[in-house]
Amino acid sequence: VLMALFLGLLTVSADMRAFLKRTIAIWTGPNVDIRYEVDGHKLTELPEGYAPHYIPEGFVYVETESYEDSGSFQKVYENADNFFIMVTVRIAENASLTSMDTEHTNFKKIDYGEGGAYLGTFENGDGYAMFWFADGIEHELYISAALTEDEVFKIADGISS
Repeated sequence: VLMALFLGLLTVSADMRAFLKRTIAIWTGPNVDIRYEVDGHKLTELPEGYAPHYIPEGFVYVETESYEDSGSFQKVYENADNFFIMVTVRIAENASLTSMDTEHTNFKKIDYGEGGAYLGTFENGDGYAMFWFADGIEHELYISAALTEDEVFKIADGISS
């Protein structure tokens, strides 16, 4: 029975297989590079309405620092003290690569999204960086404000369609 199941899985085409993802983290010197390997059903565009739906009070959208197309966006929000929140999202592709500064940011691997997420806190305590993969989409948060970790997760949880 197991052999039949295995052979059955091999005969299914790549287009019919469920979306597969593997996170590869390469720690080199003052940086760590994150690459997602994907196979199977890839998105051709972000879901309708996919955006950050929660941003803390006092932060306003900065259109001149933001962009959006069918497969990615970067949305920047700033407050009166010039602190900012940057949300970057893109469809995951094998060629994508994210590099994180580990010299000034302390990263830890966390269980978030589809696993393999990384949460970084700035050494001086005034910000966060977070990288994760979910539903065929890469997500990055870069926050230059002294928010609580709960607030960071609230922003991350609010990115949806």
